[in-house]
Amino acid sequence: MVLSTALRPLIGIPLFLLVVCIKLVYSVGVSKSWNNPLSKIPGPAVARLTRLWLVQSLVTGKAVEDFRRLDREYGSVVRVGPKSLLISDPDVARKILSVGSRYTRGPFFDALRLEPTRTNVISERDPKKHQLLRSILGAGIAVKGNPKLEVMMDEHIRHWIKMIDSNYISHGDKTINFDLSRSIPFLNIDFMSHLCLGKSFGCLEYDTDMFKFLHSIRTGMIAQQCMSILSEITTFLHWLAGNSSLRKFMTVFPAVCHDEGIGRVMRVIHSAVTQREADRRNKIFRDDMLDSLFDRGLTADQALTELSVLLATNTDNGSSAVQAIIFAIITNPRVYMRLQDEIDSLVARGEVSFPISNALARKLPYLQACISEGLRCYPPEMQLRERMAPPEGDFIGGYNIPGGTYVGFNAIALQHNKIYGEDTEVYRPERWFDKDEERRKQMQRTLDLMFSHGSSKCLGLDIAYMEMNKLVVELFRHFDVAVANPSKPWKRLGRGSFYQWEFFVRVERRTNFNAKNLRG
Repeated sequence: MVLSTALRPLIGIPLFLLVVCIKLVYSVGVSKSWNNPLSKIPGPAVARLTRLWLVQSLVTGKAVEDFRRLDREYGSVVRVGPKSLLISDPDVARKILSVGSRYTRGPFFDALRLEPTRTNVISERDPKKHQLLRSILGAGIAVKGNPKLEVMMDEHIRHWIKMIDSNYISHGDKTINFDLSRSIPFLNIDFMSHLCLGKSFGCLEYDTDMFKFLHSIRTGMIAQQCMSILSEITTFLHWLAGNSSLRKFMTVFPAVCHDEGIGRVMRVIHSAVTQREADRRNKIFRDDMLDSLFDRGLTADQALTELSVLLATNTDNGSSAVQAIIFAIITNPRVYMRLQDEIDSLVARGEVSFPISNALARKLPYLQACISEGLRCYPPEMQLRERMAPPEGDFIGGYNIPGGTYVGFNAIALQHNKIYGEDTEVYRPERWFDKDEERRKQMQRTLDLMFSHGSSKCLGLDIAYMEMNKLVVELFRHFDVAVANPSKPWKRLGRGSFYQWEFFVRVERRTNFNAKNLRG
């Protein structure tokens, strides 16, 4: 078991297995089918007994197929645990996530803590504290009214395009494989570290995963999925972490004292935070993300935690979304040609800066359709993000559910809802031009659920869209791109979040390529 390997230095395999057995026995006791109010809700037979099957599905990366199958076989409300449901009805999802909803964040969110004794903006379960953290962080990453942020992103995209032109251009029978699944995450890390700390990590410059940051996020996702589903394990680990002598060895919770991965990144952040504290004492201010956090009352320790979370959560999800959109475009020639014509027409009119402005890119209808359809077909994450039903219970999908029931969201099935039509397995941007305006609005509202809803809506949403707008336009404006190996174009795995690898492409300069375009 992957999680037992991660915990071996802490508690050993026997103790871990004991915890799992206790969890299983407890689940069987809770699930007495004759008395359980959820017994009428359909779902896999094993789900009545335990959530271990759900752990297996997520950890092995089979959840995409499993969640689609659950929706097809059982409908929009499925029982996936002794007291757990999985829903795929957009209206029910909005109701649960809406502002003022009596549903509360469940134990799932405790597993999203980096520091076991301190919550953060994604793990905080108290509604008031959560909203306070959102307001503090939101001010620092808001695109609207923050021209510096777009200037900063332009700097990194300009560097990325020039790097491709210098190092990865193929011609004739000479192919230089360009790995988008490596390069785009590096671009994301550099931008996010620049935004958060005032200086980028330099992943693109050195062509390496600095501090093994991506590796740590992806391997840590395995433990996080197990802990989020088997909440008793999270509680047990948090209890263990209360012992300071054990805490430093618990790599499942990254810390400044750890030598690699997120812990090492936290050390870099800690150094930046400490230096910024000293600068502010000397009346030196920079009007950036870090100063914004201090201005709004965060302590140094809180700033360390929140910046670590921002880096971790906005790196892989954002880069996964961009890669998926590019993949969908280059594997659909008709779509590719129409998008490139739209971009070329704009360039021919002399209206485009380098990189394109976010405001102008948002006005390109086919680009926006390509992005929306790419996100729909390849959601960047599928976290359950379970909420707890209010004490009085609720009525959803035709079923009465008792208070305290865990309700998770089937992100994959939500984006295959019938509102999109009968061909939801097909990448077809034209669906976003449907003549029925009301249907288009419903489609957009359903797509928006990918980034949550209401008081939990993704704080980095505007940044993500700005990157998608700019990067897609500039890539296809300057280059012709094709998958290097059509029989195996990429590898993709979802464990809560998705990530790709071996996404090799062949890049050639466009026939109308002009080096002057690359002058920033």
